[in-house]
Amino acid sequence: MKPKTIAQTFEHKKDFDFSAPEVLETLKRAKENGTEFIGTATSDFQSHPYFKDEQGNPQISSDWEFEVHKVIKNEPSNIIGYQNVSAFPQLFTNKELYIKRSAELGDNMFRLSFDFGRLCPKPGQFNVTLMQEYVGMLALIRDQGMEPMVTLYHWPTPMHLLKIDRHDNIIAGAWEHQDSIHHFRFYVERIISFLSDKDKLREALNKAGFSQDKQDKLIGDGLVRYFVSVNEPINLLLPTYILGLFPPFRKGRLDLIPKVLANIVGAHDIAIDTIKTSRLETIRGLPKVGAAHSWPYFEGLLSSVAHSFINSHLAKMFEQVHKYTDFIGLNYYFRMKLSLFGKNNRIYGDNPYFGDIHPPGIYHMLKEMSADYPGKEIFITEFGFSDNNDIRRPYWIMETVRHVIEALQHNIPVKGMLLWTLVNNFEWNLGVNQKFGLFSEGDLTERLTPSNGEVIRSWEAWQTTVVAITQASENNLLKLQHAYLKAKHQFNSHQIKTGGYDKQV
Repeated sequence: MKPKTIAQTFEHKKDFDFSAPEVLETLKRAKENGTEFIGTATSDFQSHPYFKDEQGNPQISSDWEFEVHKVIKNEPSNIIGYQNVSAFPQLFTNKELYIKRSAELGDNMFRLSFDFGRLCPKPGQFNVTLMQEYVGMLALIRDQGMEPMVTLYHWPTPMHLLKIDRHDNIIAGAWEHQDSIHHFRFYVERIISFLSDKDKLREALNKAGFSQDKQDKLIGDGLVRYFVSVNEPINLLLPTYILGLFPPFRKGRLDLIPKVLANIVGAHDIAIDTIKTSRLETIRGLPKVGAAHSWPYFEGLLSSVAHSFINSHLAKMFEQVHKYTDFIGLNYYFRMKLSLFGKNNRIYGDNPYFGDIHPPGIYHMLKEMSADYPGKEIFITEFGFSDNNDIRRPYWIMETVRHVIEALQHNIPVKGMLLWTLVNNFEWNLGVNQKFGLFSEGDLTERLTPSNGEVIRSWEAWQTTVVAITQASENNLLKLQHAYLKAKHQFNSHQIKTGGYDKQV
């Protein structure tokens, strides 16, 4: 008799059951087939948007830092709303706390980014001191037993590639610049050269305070194996050259998109070629490279057309052929209903800008991605939710994981999944007024103390999920089920109290 799918098993039950035998069997088989990573994701700029130089002056090396500097000076900026500068996160100052907390949750992967503008602030210049900081961070991640994933390009671009008018407004962006590819090649080659140089690594590790024995092990094992070339290319086009929300704020300039896109795809190719021809290697094998694509789940009359044109078409420009990258990344956040009517059953987080939250959509996007690239490993490189009150997010997290498990049962090769994000960060044009983090920075010095009664917090939901997936057993899945039911009750109570599923908050 053909075994039931997870969806069939629970289609007549009110509540999904993580403790069902089918779930344990699925997780064990997935682990045997290569599913192994779970953790959190972040980016350099978003986790530390404001630096000072040695003289105490604001450091401005990229388009986004340029906008933050305006906020600091109380000048008009494209960053929306009041921003409390003292609340800006400081990853580089608190990196040990970030990485230790991630490990305490049970994570086995930590995604971070290197910054194009900060590492290459001027033409032909490479910031060795900052690169040493990055190496120290990679070593801390490794030392805590986690696998680093490095994003090479997560949106900020060097000031020297921008065009600024006399009113201090950005009027042309880096990827419009005729030499953008040349400078990006310099950036990536210097990074990979540094990571391949044992003497430079040893100097950086010594500076970071690692003992000789640990240096030997870290260098021998290799620091980083997984690279993301470009994060969310769609958001280098839509908010920038259509909506005008992100630098260079060129609203309605569809004419520039072909040139910008060609340069971004070129940057992706450079990253792959440079890494694949390098001497980089880890104890677990050669480096792997992929791009991370933001795919919303389209629902409605023209959903297949929208998916093909916006999601699949753009991804294929980066993949080119099925084996061009080692893996493909999926960033999933929301559903887009292509209808002017029927706005019921839409659920929003703290800001409708982040979309209609619909956990089942991740299964459909994983299914589509696997169909486009049969056999290719898929990383869920980001999924997450902004919830300032931390009431609904625990349920959203576990409900999303439920649908990832369904994908695993259908043999979709999900290599890992990363939550956005560990600590509240700087959400681009919205600044620090949105809370995607499991913690604030102040929480990182406090012990992890479970809440009492019927309340469940997001970090508890995530920790329980991580343990259940990495150490799949009847007991751990039963704990996950108890947490899930608590989170669902908490979610539904909030929905009733605030007016139901169609309320936009």
